[in-house]
Amino acid sequence: MSAIGENIARIRAEIDAAARETGRTGKDITLVGASKMNDAAACQEAIAAGIDALGENRVQEMTAKLPEHAYDGAPLHFIGHLQRNKVRQVVGKAALIHSVGSVELLEEIRRCNDLIYERCPKYALQYGPTIGDDGFRELMKERLQKIKGINPEGNDILVTSGSQQGLTLMPMTVTNEGDVVLVEQYTYMGALSCMRGMCAVPVGVKVDDDGINLEALEEACKTIKNVRYLYLIPNFQNPMGVTIPFEKRKKIYELACKYDFLIYEDDPYGELRYTGEPVPSFKSIDTEGRVVYAGSFSKILCSGIRLGFICASNEMIAKMTALKGNLDSGSPVSSSLIARYFMEEGKLDPHIEEVRALYAKKREAMMSGLDKYMSSKCTRTNPEGGMFLWVTLPEDADADAVFDACLENHIGVIPSVCFAPDESKPGKSFRLCFATPTLEEIEIGCKRFGDVTKKFFGE
Repeated sequence: MSAIGENIARIRAEIDAAARETGRTGKDITLVGASKMNDAAACQEAIAAGIDALGENRVQEMTAKLPEHAYDGAPLHFIGHLQRNKVRQVVGKAALIHSVGSVELLEEIRRCNDLIYERCPKYALQYGPTIGDDGFRELMKERLQKIKGINPEGNDILVTSGSQQGLTLMPMTVTNEGDVVLVEQYTYMGALSCMRGMCAVPVGVKVDDDGINLEALEEACKTIKNVRYLYLIPNFQNPMGVTIPFEKRKKIYELACKYDFLIYEDDPYGELRYTGEPVPSFKSIDTEGRVVYAGSFSKILCSGIRLGFICASNEMIAKMTALKGNLDSGSPVSSSLIARYFMEEGKLDPHIEEVRALYAKKREAMMSGLDKYMSSKCTRTNPEGGMFLWVTLPEDADADAVFDACLENHIGVIPSVCFAPDESKPGKSFRLCFATPTLEEIEIGCKRFGDVTKKFFGE
């Protein structure tokens, strides 16, 4: 039996055992295999081994596999965030689309779409300017000045297809092969992937409870001569959840000026604060055009509309816009118009307040659950906002064994090695996300995770 077949058989046995405990049978449960990054042959192997359905989360990958008959013999599910402009590529091909968010938000976006196509159908359905919709850009300048203290003078806005496009544009614009990007010792894996894809070299810098260590940062600047920029998530950092205080931000900016490097301020979670006071942005203290500020609507409005933006000096925006024109044929007009609608109608901030209230409850539930069930030998962070908790195991822990036990017990955690710029330094921590699960699921997950930690480390 192949490895795929063995895995499916093992999971089937676990499903059957779990079903019996609730008076059901394994046949009552549909096993969906996530086929992302697996070719057509692997999909067919999974179907032959008895998988109930296959789930794709990328439209482009799905459409590439369809002519290869990858899904013949099993229902195809779409399990990722479905962009509105790709609906037609999925409808009629997928038996089930999983990625539907709140009904209320869906209805609001539907009304917004109706209004957009009534008012400006030709514009909404055409290629947009590479730099982005002018109305959206002006509204964002006003909003950034109001909530982030960013002076619009000397700066401009570039609209991106989600924040990920900005993470690609930055190394594409400022690095050559072998150039170094300094990052927090553990940081967003998507950013690391973009740096490596542009042949830049991410180098990790030690992180304290209040963000990147200043002494370690300066030492890196002294010893590494080809540092092009510093990548930071200053608010509720992914994965660790830490926030850099204002005084430290000012000192980091001083180092950027002293050693002549740029700062990429990635701020997708900045408006998701639940306790404490907002901290002024790096961009608000930028007097030399060194800071590239990036934001996103994915975490505050809807991930499926794929709308992000970059605020930087006029010169930097001009360079990025020229490169962006080679990546796409225009900005996401419909997405920009949706965001405009929410801002112009005064609906964005009330919606964000609702999101904050929901996530705040989930954060409290996860922290309380971990405190209740987790081994006292493990520690957790206490983030003031964002979506993540960072749990650290004892120094002598076998993190791989703990992770395997989590998988066996159906606990969704991500090990620190996934966020490491140097994969030879895997660490002893896990990221836990409280954004997606329900309060009930958080309680169950914390209990299961707590049982695993107590099995390895005792009470």
